[in-house]
Amino acid sequence: MARKPASLHTVQDDDWDLDDDVALWSTWLEEDPLEDWVRYWGLRILRLRGRQMGSHWWMLQDRQIMALLNWDEEEYNNASVARKLRRVIDVLRALPKPQEQEAPVFLNIARLANRLELNVAEQRILLLATLAETYDNLSAVLDELSEWTVDRIAVLLAEALELDTTLVHQALLPHSVLRSCGLLQDPHKEDMRLMPGMASLLLQEHESEDALFAPLFHPLATTTRTVEDFPHLQAHSERLMAILEGSWQAQEPGVHVLLYGAPGTGKTEYALALAKALHAATVEVRSQDAEQNPIEGDDRFKAYALSQRALARQPRSLILFDEVEDVFVPSLFPWALRVGAHKGWTNRLLEQSRVPTLWISNSIEGIDPAYRRRMIYELEFTAPPKSVRQRIIAQQVEDLAIPGDTIARWAAMSQMTPGAIQQAARAVRLMGEHAAVDAKSSLESLLELRGLTPPVAPTMEFDLDLLECDQDLPAVLQQLPDLADARILLHGPSGTGKTAFTQHCAETLGLELHRFLPSDILGKYVGETEQNLASAFRRARGGILFLDEADSYLQSREGASHSWEISAVNELLQQMDAFRGRLIMATNFVQSLDGAAFRRFDWVLEFQLPNRQRRLLLLEKLSAYLGWDPSTTEQDAWVDQLHGLTVSDVATLCRRFEPGHALPWESVIANLNAAIRLRQRLPQGVFGFCGG
Repeated sequence: MARKPASLHTVQDDDWDLDDDVALWSTWLEEDPLEDWVRYWGLRILRLRGRQMGSHWWMLQDRQIMALLNWDEEEYNNASVARKLRRVIDVLRALPKPQEQEAPVFLNIARLANRLELNVAEQRILLLATLAETYDNLSAVLDELSEWTVDRIAVLLAEALELDTTLVHQALLPHSVLRSCGLLQDPHKEDMRLMPGMASLLLQEHESEDALFAPLFHPLATTTRTVEDFPHLQAHSERLMAILEGSWQAQEPGVHVLLYGAPGTGKTEYALALAKALHAATVEVRSQDAEQNPIEGDDRFKAYALSQRALARQPRSLILFDEVEDVFVPSLFPWALRVGAHKGWTNRLLEQSRVPTLWISNSIEGIDPAYRRRMIYELEFTAPPKSVRQRIIAQQVEDLAIPGDTIARWAAMSQMTPGAIQQAARAVRLMGEHAAVDAKSSLESLLELRGLTPPVAPTMEFDLDLLECDQDLPAVLQQLPDLADARILLHGPSGTGKTAFTQHCAETLGLELHRFLPSDILGKYVGETEQNLASAFRRARGGILFLDEADSYLQSREGASHSWEISAVNELLQQMDAFRGRLIMATNFVQSLDGAAFRRFDWVLEFQLPNRQRRLLLLEKLSAYLGWDPSTTEQDAWVDQLHGLTVSDVATLCRRFEPGHALPWESVIANLNAAIRLRQRLPQGVFGFCGG
């Protein structure tokens, strides 16, 4: 009884080696315990199909069918239809009903039945499909079944396998255990085929039940992280651990946790750390089949259903499903179906699943609300707080001799993610001696390629006394800690210190500053701006959200010419009302803002050009930086020449020259005057400085 050929190689006479041939005879002569099953079921199916299809089917000259009948080609071709059918019956009567022997396939199917709670019909169908994929003689009699209806296939298989027709029919339906778990493929598309690689898996010997199931799950990555490495998520960790412990104790079905956020923010590491803290028996839903082919969409969700069935009775089990977009986000292409096509079935599976699941996604955009409603807990991941970032960076570059002040400067970037620094540090190590000379510069270059440019260290220390404002800034700072949802609008000319003041607020309060520019918010598609606004407010929750150049997306709706302009302002106003955190907005064009925004601000602070006293303080700062010692008369003369001087003018000049640089005062005053004149000639907002 021949199995399917392993390759397409054609055997030639000179391929044979007599000694090797003789050595293999003993193995060739060993009895295959599965041949009896192949022959018995093959003849039963042959008898049924021959009786149903008549001469149309019997005209096939199939060598595998000839082998089942023990006929050569001449006997087969000369026999009538009736003679062929009598031959099938005669051979079948002479065969005893096969018995289960000590072949691995029977033990493996019994193991599957134990884990997945398979009935007798489902076990027999598994065995039939396994043998059909392995033995050509059985595959031949099942050919073209995909053209039949499920009802018709069920009747055929029930009689051939000597089973109850109802049980067989139920086993072939889409929502059955075999089909929903992906073990058996759609009989309308494939002729009784299992998931790729399953047949060979069942035919192999496995030391244990766990060894059999191991290839059905994605190998779980290990982690050195613990939940203590995520101190900013401590409250969430405590809740999640309590929820999962409670679900195991109460055997509560339908417990799902959604972890989502931008790539590299530590979602998977956190999930693994959480599982480790719970001492959970965790598996990850596979993203490839047993033959290493990628799977997605419905097939990936079937792999999840298989995991649920396999682990349902295992204590303290936990499933990890990464890249949720594969199954929950509708495809743009009709031929690449997602589970949305079977929404009712998916919802039932989520509700009835007995093993808690951690779902991981880069984005929740596009996930059907019906699925999200079934999540018992949702946790968004953003870049961790500065203190946590600093510790993560220090751990990642521990062997690269990076100075502590550099690590602190990198940690100041709110967009710095654990994944970004991990990959950059990995690249530096792989570069070896090429990067070892200056690991710091190499790392910064790699981070810049990711759009992560560390902030330039300020050349002039922040001094609140240098800022000219229509209100008492120290009093505002004193009240700010007591107002967790403060709303502040900063307006005034460029360079008057709005951005510097915002950064000072964040440092004073010890909060994360999330700064967004118009380029981060405005989208080119309808609705994209609103989504970006919602994402910005979501990411900054609990910290300080700084929307710079707010006039770009808070223009008065009275002059709007498009509906999307109005909807963007509406979205921003609604987000302002709902935001849990401190919001600071800055603009050079306060008169263009929508009137409805002003009543939402606790403070509207106007930053003005420095008066004569503050210009004098600025010159004293500049003199000290450059190492001058001017007389009072000289300073008075300079101050009167520099009407319109801003904080950022002085900060920019300091950035251009080293401390103590011997620069003639005439040149300095000329540079400052040039900056003032240029700003006065240009429209407000065109010429800005980092000082805001």
